[in-house]
Amino acid sequence: MKNLLLVTLLTLFSFNFYAQENNKKHLIFEIQKRKINIDIDAALFENFATNMYGSKNKDAVVIALYLPNSYEDQKLKIASTQNDKVWAEKSAYGKKVYTTNYEISKSDKRYVKSEYIISMQDSLCISLTTMLPLNALKTDKEMIKDIVKSVLKKN
Repeated sequence: MKNLLLVTLLTLFSFNFYAQENNKKHLIFEIQKRKINIDIDAALFENFATNMYGSKNKDAVVIALYLPNSYEDQKLKIASTQNDKVWAEKSAYGKKVYTTNYEISKSDKRYVKSEYIISMQDSLCISLTTMLPLNALKTDKEMIKDIVKSVLKKN
């Protein structure tokens, strides 16, 4: 009888854990489908998924996602996994922003990739990633800065 009770309790705990994990995964997909307000020029960028844009000339990318983590939790997660990048914390438009910039190579081209974690509600933050060629025109660099500012101001 004792073993039956133990097996039953373990089964219930396992089912409860499985249901919570599935529910969390479902929550992540639901949150990431939510639209983030971004001022982006539709003549220059194509929207290829929710909050994901690529320039028509295939050189620039803008990706914004809600994450089901608090800003502070996301900072800790980054600190524990990305030791090769230098991150800095800033404040802009009343929000905390954790950011990094670094160079990457793709298809023999050099790019500047910028990542931003933007504070939101207690259990949410926004992850914003931009990528632009290293030798991009000044106007293109200013356009990316304006896109980042729009996300900070409008969300």
